Amino acid sequence: MASIVEITQASDVVTCDENGQAVIGFSINNKNNNSPRQRRVGFRINVVGETKQSWFEIEGKKELTLDIDATAEVKVRIAAAGALPDHIYKFSLLVFDVTNMDEDYTESKVIALRIAAKKEEPIQPEPKSKKWLIWLIVGVVTILLAGVITFVLLKDKPSKPEPANVVVPTPTPTPTPTLIKMPDVMYKTLSDTKNLLQSSGFTKIDFKSEFDLSRPEGTILNQSIAAGTDVDPKEVVIVLTTANHGVKVPDLTNLLTIDAFRTLNSNHLNGVLDTNPVRDSKLPESTVVKQDPPSGASVAVDSKVKLTVSTREKEIRIWAVNILPNLGMVKEAYKVDVPKPIVIESKSAEIKEVPLYIERKYRFLER
Repeated sequence: MASIVEITQASDVVTCDENGQAVIGFSINNKNNNSPRQRRVGFRINVVGETKQSWFEIEGKKELTLDIDATAEVKVRIAAAGALPDHIYKFSLLVFDVTNMDEDYTESKVIALRIAAKKEEPIQPEPKSKKWLIWLIVGVVTILLAGVITFVLLKDKPSKPEPANVVVPTPTPTPTPTLIKMPDVMYKTLSDTKNLLQSSGFTKIDFKSEFDLSRPEGTILNQSIAAGTDVDPKEVVIVLTTANHGVKVPDLTNLLTIDAFRTLNSNHLNGVLDTNPVRDSKLPESTVVKQDPPSGASVAVDSKVKLTVSTREKEIRIWAVNILPNLGMVKEAYKVDVPKPIVIESKSAEIKEVPLYIERKYRFLER
């Protein structure tokens, strides 16, 4: 297992309200030194013991692309319906590389989840009997009623009642959002852009990258909102495109074909065999004699590198081995002439189909 990012959580303990509601935030930073590169990552909640998966919801995108040194904020909303008050539940956040989620991932520290106990209203004691007070009130009301009747009968003309004053409540005005001009960040460095946008109040910033050698790596090539547009920095989502210089093509000459494919795969590149091998009786069978692009060239991730290899026969014979997801990923299919049964690596079974087609996710091994 390879740790791929750094995870910072807001707290090691989360206390929900009486209804089981809470929110916790995480900061995901692509600073891991084991394999510094742009990554496409996904998020998942791991639960422990009696904790239920249905209590958790990751807000926003479930996958996003992280450039080198990029930081993303992830919020997890908790709705722990049916959880017991004052009971401790546990969970963690798992961040994984979507291209190899079983091997490349990072898990946060385990977080304790508590549910606050509901406040109970105190029981009021029953009041003591006050029958004497009731009789007193009845007597006072009777006297007042008699007085009112006498006043009405003796008065010649009743006066008009005064109109009641009606108070109309004043509606609360809706706050007007504060708008600012969208800054121009085109062709600025990544660090300068982050500082400018964050100081201006922008909180929702996403990044993607494009292969571009014409500008320094990390330069802003495009912004999703044009400069000068009136925006609310707390609500708007801006997407920035940065330049990346891809990867350097390694030197593959004089390597055997299988070693060349392994080297390309470890550098996030794909190998393609030239269908016209070079006959050379002095070199070992299937030795790389030429490559295109050449060693040291900068190319985009997952680019193809064409390999011209040597042969002592009229054609190259390439043998199929186990499907290993971390080795020799290629996109082309080759027809292979198998004149006799061959043994699969680390297995006793034999391949007897003739001819054999090797598809994507198979790696190659020369005879």
